[in-house]
Amino acid sequence: ISTALFHAFLSESDLSSEIAKRTMALDLADPVSIQEASEEIQRLMLLAPFPAGFEEQLLEHHASLAARLGKNPGDIRVAMRSSAVGQDGELSFAGQYLSVLNITRDKLSESYRYVAASLFTPRAMAYRLLKGVPEEAAVMGVACLAMVPSRSSGVMYTHHPFDPADDSILIN
Repeated sequence: ISTALFHAFLSESDLSSEIAKRTMALDLADPVSIQEASEEIQRLMLLAPFPAGFEEQLLEHHASLAARLGKNPGDIRVAMRSSAVGQDGELSFAGQYLSVLNITRDKLSESYRYVAASLFTPRAMAYRLLKGVPEEAAVMGVACLAMVPSRSSGVMYTHHPFDPADDSILIN
């Protein structure tokens, strides 16, 4: 789900101006204000209307993904993963945004709201403040990935996680 759709969601529901109102005077020295702004913004995002045709497009893309996999749309589940602009650049937002797993077709829109709203958790907002990232630069795309019926899972590191100079590959 593109950042363009995120912008459309914010602008068509007037969330951009509401977010700006609540973030203009945020101060790292006042964590309560960050918490309150976060709760208000996330509440607004969870209740705001989607742009016309948004939910229909989401269902069409889900059906297209199912067709590419040779499945019926009701038979696949997806992971919805945050993909915030700038998160893989000089700054690291790892672990700050929500990913939701095992989403059924009927929960796509609702899950998108939660992932998009995670752009405004207190931790994410404080991090952007600390790093000087303006709130208007905070944009969220969401990747929808088909879940696979795995027997196991793991993590692979291309450098040892406790000793970055060690070039050993570690698989857990």
